[in-house]
Order: sequence, then structure tokens, then C-alpha cells
Amino acid sequence: QLNSELLYIENPHVFRTYSGLYFDFANPQPEMISFEDICIGLARRPRFRGHCYRNYFVMQHSLIVSYLLPQNMPEIVLEGLLHDAEEYIKDDYPKPEKTLPSMKEIVIEGNKIRNMIYNKYIPYFQINNKKEQDEVHPLVKKADGTAFLIERDWYKHKDQSITTNYEIPMYNGNLDIVTTFNQISDVLNFNRTEDALISIFKQRCLLNGIDI
Repeated sequence: QLNSELLYIENPHVFRTYSGLYFDFANPQPEMISFEDICIGLARRPRFRGHCYRNYFVMQHSLIVSYLLPQNMPEIVLEGLLHDAEEYIKDDYPKPEKTLPSMKEIVIEGNKIRNMIYNKYIPYFQINNKKEQDEVHPLVKKADGTAFLIERDWYKHKDQSITTNYEIPMYNGNLDIVTTFNQISDVLNFNRTEDALISIFKQRCLLNGIDI
């Protein structure tokens, strides 16, 4: 019944995804989510609503966040890779918009979908039967903030030079600082195909424990 045309016709809240699944915004369930859809959605979702001087996507942002996390903690790296995963089906809302009172319920709904994705794909959450939570891990939140500062310097304004003091966090178990800078630089300067970007993202997920 989940993928029946009848459900699609009778429920105005249902949306058909790239893979052919029907996603019910009124009652999202784990079986409505596929990793294929997540990859396509994040690879095509513009970061900053597209207000950059070149194309830059949420999947690139997610990769940078993952490089800014302790590499010997795979469950945290996976949280970083999937910390905006709900945006495959929701929008990438700019922070100023998120502060509007009218956005509170929309943000909560997005968090629920993200945590549903966490529980479905991250082994740590599955094993520990982790219940839904509103906030991401503090290390992921810190990396997200650092990634934003880096992106703002590189992409955000075409005619404005922004110099921000930010520190690339290095943890015990991380690769050396040169490698980390090179990984981030490769993502910022990415000029290959969508398929190549998705391949890098999938490899990172597989490396850290997602069985795709």
C-alpha cells in the first residue's frame, strides 16, 4: 500500500521521490526513506539557497563537516555526513529564516526526519536503540559552524572579500593537517560530475560503517 497509486491520489501530503518511493510528509516512516534518494537530493540541493558565485551543494557541505570531525570516531563522522540529510526531502533553510517564529514547527519536523535517518543508517544508533533527539552531537555542531565560516570565505559573496578567523580542529586519530586541508580544498573546488560527487559521499559512508 505504501507505493500504491491509490495512496498517492487520496493523500495530498504524499510526494514521489527519485527512486519511486512515496514520502508522506504528514506521517513520515523509515521505509519511505532510501539512501539513493538521500544521495540524489543532497547532491542537487543548493547550499545557501543558491546565493553563491558558483554552484555549491549540500552534499559538499556535508563532506567538509565530516573531514572536520575525529576520524577515529566513525559514528560521529557518519553523523556529520548525514547531519543535513533531511534536506534531501526538505529545504536548506538559511539560519536567518530559521529564527522566525513561524519556522519552529518546520525545523522540528526536519529534525525528526534527520533523526529517523540516523536511526536507520548509523549502526551506533541502531545498536543502542537511540531515541529521537533534537540536536546533533556537539562535535558535529562545532564542525558545522567551522564549515560555514570556510564556505562564507570561499563562496558566499561575489564582490565582497571576507576574512574570517577560524580554526581547523585536529583530533587524535585525524589525518595530518595537510591532508585535511587538501580534502576540504578538493570539495570546495569540486568541478567534476554529480555522479563523482555522490561516489565520494558513498565511499565516505561505507568507510565509516553504513551498509549501503
